[in-house]
Amino acid sequence: MKASSHELKGLEAERQVAVSWIKKERGCLKLQTYRFFVDLGDIIKQYNEAMSKISTKREDVRIKKEERKEMYVKNSALVQEITNLHHQQEEADRRQKELRKDFELLERQDIMINNEKKHKISEIAKQEKNIKDMEKEK
Repeated sequence: MKASSHELKGLEAERQVAVSWIKKERGCLKLQTYRFFVDLGDIIKQYNEAMSKISTKREDVRIKKEERKEMYVKNSALVQEITNLHHQQEEADRRQKELRKDFELLERQDIMINNEKKHKISEIAKQEKNIKDMEKEK
């Protein structure tokens, strides 16, 4: 029994070394666990920041798409208006040509009428002169 007791006392120092090593290993594992949680927290923070940036960019893209859609509608309306104005311009040019032809025709008719008028006035003047001459002869 004394031998067993003595053997137990000899193993006590090794047991203390093993217990000390286990405590240190346990402390090391706790520190690693804390470090992993800290790293995980940083990663989650980075993830949340990245997701926030993605959300912001998606919102920016949505806004740009809406702006582009509004500009497309506005540009379509302007293109339609320009097309209408071109048609109106073409119609006005066509009408102007017609009116110019009519005006030239009326000018020619006016010249003819003025010539006829001058001719008639000269005929009337001749007839009046002839009438006066005839009256003087009588």
